Amino acid sequence: MPHRLLVTLATCALALCAAAGALATPAATPRIARGQTFHIRLTTKSFAACIAVVNYPGGGLQLGATKHAIDGRLSWAFPIARSRPLGRASWYVQCGLPVERTGAFIVINPPAAG
Repeated sequence: MPHRLLVTLATCALALCAAAGALATPAATPRIARGQTFHIRLTTKSFAACIAVVNYPGGGLQLGATKHAIDGRLSWAFPIARSRPLGRASWYVQCGLPVERTGAFIVINPPAAG
């Protein structure tokens, strides 16, 4: 196989993988309706106190309670107020100084009653 053809095929394969990854990302972001509850669950090896923080569109913050892992597990539940702005929210869990985990979700309107 000529070198030029091999480079072209490899470049196309990489571009296709990148495009597929870009398309899969939005679908993987959870959508949480106003009035529902967003849950964070994770495992950690940290013995430090941990806190979860949610940053909403428009700058609103919601702080979770400080917790210590039990058998390496942590969880928080955040009720999403009906007044929260719509859009992408981000969250992180910090145990001691380092950030343990980060993520995002999208605040949406609840489905219309049928």
